[in-house]
Amino acid sequence: MRHAQNFMQRLKTTYLNFSLRSKISWALITSVSVVCGLVMLASYMNAYHLIIDHTHELLNSEAKLDKRELEIKLSAEIQSASEVANNFITANALADTEQSQLYLVPFLKNQKHAFKGTALSVLDYRGRLIAANLNQIIDYQVHPIFSRMMETGVLQASVHQNLHSEPVLMLAIPVQYRLSGEVEGGVVLEIPLNAVLQDKLENNFHWLEDINNKVVAGKKPILDDLLVSAKHEISLPIPEIKLAYYLAHDRERALQKINTMLIGYLGIALMAVLGLLAFARFSARYISEPLEYLSKVAQQVTSSGRPRSHINIQSKDEYGALAKAFNTMFVRLDEVYQSLEGRVKLRTQELEKAKADAEAARNLLNEAVANAIHGFCIFNQEDKLVVCNEAYRQFTQLGDYIEIGRSYEEILTKQVEQKVFPDSIGREQAWIAQRMQHHLKADASFVEVKRADNRWFMAQEVRSPSGYLIASRIDITEFKRVTDALTQRELYLQATLDNLPFLFWLKDAQSRLLAINKVYAEACDLDRPEDAVGKTEFDLWPPAIAERLHADDDEVIANMREKTTEQIIDEKYGLSWLEIYKKPVMTEDGKVMGTVGFARDITDRKNVELALAEAEMRWSLAMHGANDGVWDWNLQTNQVFYSERWKTMLGFEDEEVGDAADEWQLRVHPDDLQRSLDLVQAHLKGETEFYYNEHRLRCKDG
Repeated sequence: MRHAQNFMQRLKTTYLNFSLRSKISWALITSVSVVCGLVMLASYMNAYHLIIDHTHELLNSEAKLDKRELEIKLSAEIQSASEVANNFITANALADTEQSQLYLVPFLKNQKHAFKGTALSVLDYRGRLIAANLNQIIDYQVHPIFSRMMETGVLQASVHQNLHSEPVLMLAIPVQYRLSGEVEGGVVLEIPLNAVLQDKLENNFHWLEDINNKVVAGKKPILDDLLVSAKHEISLPIPEIKLAYYLAHDRERALQKINTMLIGYLGIALMAVLGLLAFARFSARYISEPLEYLSKVAQQVTSSGRPRSHINIQSKDEYGALAKAFNTMFVRLDEVYQSLEGRVKLRTQELEKAKADAEAARNLLNEAVANAIHGFCIFNQEDKLVVCNEAYRQFTQLGDYIEIGRSYEEILTKQVEQKVFPDSIGREQAWIAQRMQHHLKADASFVEVKRADNRWFMAQEVRSPSGYLIASRIDITEFKRVTDALTQRELYLQATLDNLPFLFWLKDAQSRLLAINKVYAEACDLDRPEDAVGKTEFDLWPPAIAERLHADDDEVIANMREKTTEQIIDEKYGLSWLEIYKKPVMTEDGKVMGTVGFARDITDRKNVELALAEAEMRWSLAMHGANDGVWDWNLQTNQVFYSERWKTMLGFEDEEVGDAADEWQLRVHPDDLQRSLDLVQAHLKGETEFYYNEHRLRCKDG
């Protein structure tokens, strides 16, 4: 302090010893120096704070843009994974390996992802990989995120490190089967967080922190030498995931130009002090004016939020370089704004188109429901009516009572009160409880109900994955009438077949039995005719018989012609001789669709034929061995057989006598003719057991 006082005292003494010009000069020099120094200091401090503030503002603006871009990309990835999980084809493909290979694998591999290395996988309920977009196989069978999703049935998300110790954002989305609502598996989305952050410009740094302020992506530099943006929390459709985005810039780099500018200020001030003192006045103005302009532009940018201003400084000094840097930064920021606005506009157009398509689909659905000929309605989770068509109103026969918001139990109770269903009369509460049980079960089973006007309806309920109950009412009156008629006709036909005294069957083109009668079943030791349906001859008959029967079927089908055969059957099956008739069954276009046939027992006829043949043989032998003439009169044809001996006894050759009855009558003696004819008539009337007569015949010689 004492040395300073001594210095100031000597300086004051020296100044007092100067001349006035020197004093003025020194005063001017001192004042200009002080003014210049103060101006330079003020300008430097102002520029310093402006640059710091504006750099922070620009960092925050750029960080907001980066944050918004990250939100859009991450939300798009999450939405895409959710759509894959909610797609009914994905749920079906979990149980169908062929469908997963045909659909899921190409579909996942063709997905475009915003971040490199994004893994999208479809897993079954055990965590086994079904399909993925990447070739590398990731094991999720014991992964806690996937296990927790399978236990809770809701989406699970977490930020953790993968097998390569890299931070990833992982989502496990349940895949539910729509009919049962059960979780059949899951869709796992893994986004490498290092790929989320794009490379920044030189001297810029950015990183992501989780809710515990732990860096999960990027590299957090030493903050002492950096300008850091504010914390920007990334909003995702998953509330449990909290991420914050930071952007930083090198402080020394940001202040480099202002330090250079300070050197220029010092040089200008020195020149002003040594040259023209008056230049100090204009120097301050020159120094402050550009900074004021920069401040004004910065305020405009801050107030508008858009870098639309332009710094019109054409000088080549530091101000010009700074202005050029600001203008370049404004252009780039504007390009980023325009790009984001274009993306937002495109996404908005896509959203509007999706809304329009959804509205068109909804209108089409409403139109289809309204014009459906069958009754259709939907009840919500509280079993309240939300939509129905006119056919359903007509089914209920309740008119205006059917309105949105009515519960199904109210509608059912009203129908019972008005006796719409005769089956409910006398047991109303039990009938309502039975129908409510079927309604709430909603397992797609059918129940038939009959209205008081004798019309039949088929009722069916099924529950959607979202809990809505979809019901249909189909008029089956005509179907019931046709079914009853067919049933009655089938009973009549079966009764007819069962009462036939012979075996009857109907086969398809492969000789499989479609129907047989009772006689056929008894012949094969079957309890019922229905037991033979689907069987062949080899299932019912010995191999030798079955081979012959099957060969006959093939011949009938190949030739498309009927066939009759006689076959001997082993007596242990109850038959000796069978006459078998088979005929092809043809379609309208001339193709064989099967065969029909019957078989009857001709054992008695065969025995008679055999006995007759034996008798005829004996009679022929007796006739040729005896010396008697024989004649045989066929009353049906009125033809007479005259034996050769009969003709020779009368002196005729064999060819001289025909086969007419008159050949005998014309040769009877007139006195014996009437008596002979009377005896013939008496025998024909059954009055005599045998025809016996003695009469005279005229020979050839008279």
